[in-house]
Amino acid sequence: LFIAVRERRGLAYSIRVSADAYTDTGSFVVTAGLDPARLTTAIKVILRELARVRDRGIKPDELARAKENIEGRIILGLEESSARAEWYGKQAVLRKEVLTPEEKIARLRAVDCTAVAVVAKDVLRKDRLHLAVIGPYKDEAPFKKLLAL
Repeated sequence: LFIAVRERRGLAYSIRVSADAYTDTGSFVVTAGLDPARLTTAIKVILRELARVRDRGIKPDELARAKENIEGRIILGLEESSARAEWYGKQAVLRKEVLTPEEKIARLRAVDCTAVAVVAKDVLRKDRLHLAVIGPYKDEAPFKKLLAL
């Protein structure tokens, strides 16, 4: 998304993806700071990129880079004892099992492109997409049309 939306087309000031997963629910969120004059174009590009991942999957090198990034963030994020306490505390409260950082990284390393494709097909379904736009917009109809494309 960063390359397609910001680097290639200059449509966003910032763009990022985040995900939260719990035992019974979760979210996959794309957040972007967009130029209002190019909002429709940016949303179309974002939706096209999500559809590309859903329909074609990802390349092994993309997955390898993502795994390295996540693993690095896990390791660096747990350098302080308070961060480790939060790691274990959140899991104890929000999940069915508690994993050590090493166990989490081992599971991360086991993920392959096929597994990502299965999840993408489920999570990025059109009937699950929602759009929140903050700005001087009074009519939601144009935005609903974008989600229907």
